[in-house]
Amino acid sequence: MSLKVLAVAAAMFALSTAVVAAPEVSAWAAPQVAEMDAFGFGRPVEGMTFEGAATATEVKAIDVSVTSRGAYAFVAGCGGDCADVGLLLKAADGHVVTRGVPGFKAQLAPGDYTLHLGFQRCEEVKCRYVVRGYRAAG
Repeated sequence: MSLKVLAVAAAMFALSTAVVAAPEVSAWAAPQVAEMDAFGFGRPVEGMTFEGAATATEVKAIDVSVTSRGAYAFVAGCGGDCADVGLLLKAADGHVVTRGVPGFKAQLAPGDYTLHLGFQRCEEVKCRYVVRGYRAAG
């Protein structure tokens, strides 16, 4: 194989992996993310997949930047003895935009938001969670 053909093949491989690359999630979260994606909430938004752990009394705060106006959905899943994750979205000025368990849909304007996660029905020492943001097609 010539160097020119090899270089073109390598460039095509690099481009295809960059376009198809899935978000980095743990082996624990991957099946939950796949299930969320299959449910039809919309197209996953790059940079809006969050994973972590919290106690039942903790509230996690995640900064979220929305770059374009539209319909968004945020969906959460948790593991172990965690029944639900409560979600609350606040605008930069502090007012509550929307809330839901274990997710919500909302029309959002561009701007900075804070997504608050609560785990009141968690019976583990630490409940694992994964949250994914989607943008509705159209």
